[in-house]
Amino acid sequence: MTEPARDPGLQPERTSLAWRRTALACATAGIVSMRLLQAVFGTWSFALGVTGVVLALAIGMWDRRRWARSVLASRARASGGPPAAVTLLVLGAGAASLVFVLFD
Repeated sequence: MTEPARDPGLQPERTSLAWRRTALACATAGIVSMRLLQAVFGTWSFALGVTGVVLALAIGMWDRRRWARSVLASRARASGGPPAAVTLLVLGAGAASLVFVLFD
């Protein structure tokens, strides 16, 4: 049985969207905690809210860098650079062998 064709671009995109939802949930929880927990924790609710928003920003920046690395890596694999380098290396070795056989 053959495996169905898999698009390597879809999985990083789904993962990135999941991390964006996580960042949005952290930011929302932080902002809501500032409003709802003020009666319970007082000024500490503000610190809790700011922590949630900072955590959301950190998750968003980390996800953006991770996604960019995965996209650039998939483009590098698709560029054909390594196979072309190996082909040139083999052609060079063949030419050197031919010169050695003909002029020795």
